[in-house]
Amino acid sequence: MSRLSKSPNFTAIEKSVLLELIESRKDVIENKQNDGKMIIKKNSEWEKITDEFNASNRVNQRKCKQLKSLLEKHEGEDQIGHCKRPKRRNKTGGGPWNKTTRSMNGHQRCYF
Repeated sequence: MSRLSKSPNFTAIEKSVLLELIESRKDVIENKQNDGKMIIKKNSEWEKITDEFNASNRVNQRKCKQLKSLLEKHEGEDQIGHCKRPKRRNKTGGGPWNKTTRSMNGHQRCYF
């Protein structure tokens, strides 16, 4: 039984390239519909994203599944940070609230 080798971790450049590619297709990728036509369309868009991602000379070759998991992980980290903000604020007895943004390689996101 052959063992698969581990892929290198995603670099900051790879993350920014992926986010740029997803940004242009955000309406399809983040669509909440899950009927057959939309699933086929989403899979088609992910294949295009993967092809464009791998065509860049600044990145390691990745599979579609790896790119999807990176996006899911990034979105999960945003949600966790959103849930922890009130807890951090309450630890200090309230006080002034500082709006915080999560940044992933220059892409600013602000959640309230």
